[in-house]
Amino acid sequence: MSSKSSTVLFLATWGGTCQGQGHRDCLEADIVAEIGLEELNGLEIEVMRKQMQVISGRLHALEDWDVIWCHKEAVLCSLLVLFCVANLWLWMHQ
Repeated sequence: MSSKSSTVLFLATWGGTCQGQGHRDCLEADIVAEIGLEELNGLEIEVMRKQMQVISGRLHALEDWDVIWCHKEAVLCSLLVLFCVANLWLWMHQ
């Protein structure tokens, strides 16, 4: 790996070149720095870009699922506490 690509990799990893850019640009900088620009052609870059879009879509779906699950978990815990309080109240009034 050349010194220039090592510098780009370091800066991309620590946010130096990614600030003000999109997430996709940052990922491309990481890939190019890791592999080396001279070894990639346009088709390979496009294939990697599409793979990253698929992976990003799956990640967004998982993040959305996690948010929904957290809401469901909060509702279920609230219902459980309510049920326990109601049972305690009924038991005390027997």
